[in-house]
Amino acid sequence: MKRNLSVQSLTIDVLSMLLKAPTTGSGPAVASALGLLGRYFNASSVQILGLKATGAPVLSSSWAAAERSTDMPDLAGLVRDLQDAATRPLSKPAPILLGSNLLLRDHVADLPACVDWAGGNLAILPLGDGKAGATILVLHAPQGGNRLSVTELGAITPVTEGILATMGWPNAGSGQTDSSDDREDRSFQTLLEAMPDIVLEVDADGTFIYVHARNPEDLVRPREEMLGHRLEDVLPPEVALQRRAMMAELDRGISPEDRTYKIDTITGQRWYSVRAARRDGADARPSYLFVSRDVTSEILQLNTLDRLSEVARRTINLVIVTDTEQRIEYVNDAFERLTGYTLAEAKGKRPGSFLKSKNTDPEASAKMRDALNRGEPVQVEILNCSKHGVEYWLDISIEPLRDEIGNLTGFMAVETDISEGSVAQIG
Repeated sequence: MKRNLSVQSLTIDVLSMLLKAPTTGSGPAVASALGLLGRYFNASSVQILGLKATGAPVLSSSWAAAERSTDMPDLAGLVRDLQDAATRPLSKPAPILLGSNLLLRDHVADLPACVDWAGGNLAILPLGDGKAGATILVLHAPQGGNRLSVTELGAITPVTEGILATMGWPNAGSGQTDSSDDREDRSFQTLLEAMPDIVLEVDADGTFIYVHARNPEDLVRPREEMLGHRLEDVLPPEVALQRRAMMAELDRGISPEDRTYKIDTITGQRWYSVRAARRDGADARPSYLFVSRDVTSEILQLNTLDRLSEVARRTINLVIVTDTEQRIEYVNDAFERLTGYTLAEAKGKRPGSFLKSKNTDPEASAKMRDALNRGEPVQVEILNCSKHGVEYWLDISIEPLRDEIGNLTGFMAVETDISEGSVAQIG
């Protein structure tokens, strides 16, 4: 759950930022959006490059991590060399990952020497192909510890579409020639439609002027029954009041904190987190955007963790709850006592990254890893090592956690200390 949630949050963060960008001079907003992308992927730098039929790629926008800004590779030069070695155009719509562990040789027949720099991975994401040439997004990251994968890159499509729209390229390759007003309207429309879940826009009076939902059944009413009606006519009183309060904060120049609300939709009761932004129109009358993200699974997961923690505190067994990427969200007191690690120290880490002993059986580790990658339960005995260097044996049973519709939300491990002389052995 955590990883998918992070992708959704990243999308909301980037697109909300871009929606507030001025129609002219959007460069700083695009660079900030690239910064959010870079930090999400733990990248050293992110660049948007224009590819030409001949000559070096042209840099359109870039971001670099401050702590890694020295000794950065020449990405434009690398891309130029890759173009020469590629077995297919780099602009073909599919991510390309390069590096010692990520090389996809169906894209590049002979890896140029300049790509094989120490500790680096390169990701190339095609964005569009217009009359002036193709546009690509390039991320450079240190090897190990980054989040570059074809799956993750595919999940940020709404973000890249929004960046292109903000840069004034919503119709790349279409051959259309628009006026500046048309480009502004099309860019704004493209941004809105790239948004996940629900986007609502109301005018200064609180009347709905735009309604977008990726899944129309998630709306409280059909779209046609919302447009032209006021907040109070459509939403439950407490939700309408919440929206009015956010509008008032925006009018005072305050950036409202995200709110959470519960609402009955066509498909049942759902929880949402809403973010608001003010958009000043040409006629000096503002409108207000509300971007909602479905957090029902997250709320249910938190409720599950609350219930689990009450039970887990009372058991002598070690209990670990992780997200779908096996990163720790919760450990109980028994875990802290045996391993020496507190929840604060363990949270966000994969158990094997700091608990594995040098004597751990690699086959046992592989059995556990393969089952979890398939989202399946697993039972295994394994040798771990505490913070203080003491080895201990565990009998581990791991079960997948799922939400009410069967989506995987994480894993729970119940671990019994079976070391000679342990409490469990004596018992």
